[in-house]
Amino acid sequence: MLLLISDLDLSQEEILVLDNLYKDARARGDTHYEMVWIPVVDKGIWNEVSKQKFEYLQSLMPWYSVCDPFIIEPSAVKYIKEVWNFSKTAILVALDPQGRLSSPNAVHMIWIWGNLAFPFTSEKEESLWKQEIWSLELLVDGIDPTVLEWVTKSSAHENFHNQLFFLKK
Repeated sequence: MLLLISDLDLSQEEILVLDNLYKDARARGDTHYEMVWIPVVDKGIWNEVSKQKFEYLQSLMPWYSVCDPFIIEPSAVKYIKEVWNFSKTAILVALDPQGRLSSPNAVHMIWIWGNLAFPFTSEKEESLWKQEIWSLELLVDGIDPTVLEWVTKSSAHENFHNQLFFLKK
């Protein structure tokens, strides 16, 4: 179970990425998790605009969500903030099938490895990092396709010069 905990400042881009991963997991059928959006909203600033934004964000999500942010007990919100360290930035709390905490924030795992990070435990994360090849491609992947083209051209250019160097000897 993934608990998506956020306020109403959750971006459409974040939802889109999670939506793609969620639908991919469903389509493949090999990753078995559900997601629930838990909106943490301040009652003091709740108004018609906030309500409309909540409903709009909720409409973008194919997963489960709390139907009314104010049914969440204040003690639960306090726990989310104090124990899981939620403040403003969205977090993904992973729970195992028995409801035990697997990760207090799996958001970085899902951004980097997507559904390969399932079941979103520290052991799985460690295993994935050990498999990772540390290179410039890892750092710039997804930032801008032209950067990877530059890296490829630079590597080809360097290889060409290395070959010429050996030919000269």
